[in-house]
Amino acid sequence: MILDDLECRENIDIDEYYKYFLETKSKMEKPDWLGDLEKEDFKRLINQGSKSWTFFYNNSFVCSYMYIVATQKGIKNLGLDYNEEECADCGPMFVTEEYRGNGLQLQMLNRLEDYCTKKGFKYILTTANPDNIYSSSNMVKAGYKKVGFKYLKRGPREIYVRSIRKN
Repeated sequence: MILDDLECRENIDIDEYYKYFLETKSKMEKPDWLGDLEKEDFKRLINQGSKSWTFFYNNSFVCSYMYIVATQKGIKNLGLDYNEEECADCGPMFVTEEYRGNGLQLQMLNRLEDYCTKKGFKYILTTANPDNIYSSSNMVKAGYKKVGFKYLKRGPREIYVRSIRKN
């Protein structure tokens, strides 16, 4: 399956986005892998300049990913020493149960990098649960380097950084 063959909607209604987030999370073997953001968190992030892309096939939800505006506080919380103006944060990335295993997460990671390259960022920061071998493997395939480990509010997380290619 190719993302370009799907309908993409940017910054859909927060209620609709959150519904897809919760539905996907409820059907995951390990729901804590997706994180613990509340609807108000998503609303705040979008209002601060973050952006989401949600994909559909025949009007049915398939997957979504999010760019989050990096903050110095968030960067420091990961134990990293980067300047927030140079960084983007990879937000929640999820694929509905019916479409897992089609390479969509890797395609979303590549699209996020394209977006961040156009915006002039040097780095993309993200985390993954260490037990989530699917996400960890996709991070490595997409050029992310594991740079640390930390226990966050949502549990244990591996910390990944992607140096963005130059135009």
